[in-house]
Amino acid sequence: GSSSSFTSMHDTIESGIITNAVQKRLPRIAALAVAPSDAVRNAAVQALAHAIRHGAVNPMHCVAPLVCCCGDKVDVIAERAFDTVHAVYNKYAPYVVPRFIE
Repeated sequence: GSSSSFTSMHDTIESGIITNAVQKRLPRIAALAVAPSDAVRNAAVQALAHAIRHGAVNPMHCVAPLVCCCGDKVDVIAERAFDTVHAVYNKYAPYVVPRFIE
């Protein structure tokens, strides 16, 4: 009843706040994807992957830094970046390919 609709409304508001925060900080998060620190790069790639997976950001704004991370010296970072780019490509190929041809 009323309790579940309140929870749903709260989740929707919370999700909107998180999405807004991620969108505002996206350029900084993307820049951190190429930071010297392995831990920082890993966290940035995780954040970008999560934001894309949950529809919080336009994936096209995240593809370039993720492509850079596909060659990361840390296998976990490279694999996560590649998996995310691959998922974006599979879902949005008509939009991804022209961006890299330009």
